[in-house]
Amino acid sequence: MLVELLRPAGAELGRRWLACLLLAPESERRAIVEAVEQRMADLYLRDNQKQQAGERQVTIAHEPTQADGFIEQKFTTYAVKPAED
Repeated sequence: MLVELLRPAGAELGRRWLACLLLAPESERRAIVEAVEQRMADLYLRDNQKQQAGERQVTIAHEPTQADGFIEQKFTTYAVKPAED
């Protein structure tokens, strides 16, 4: 999923994200990532996905491609599973 999200922005965004995480104490990193995932899900999920209780998903819309007589656009959906402690 990270690769798909970074495609438009390039590797620099990935380096910045990892550098920010490294600033935080190791014991707090999981909570930071979970908070960012939740915030992204709250901001960008479709309304029908938001209504699904307890399930967090992110859908990536890939660039449309032209083929003979039609345009194809692929969507990839990733589900966020809660961490098992």
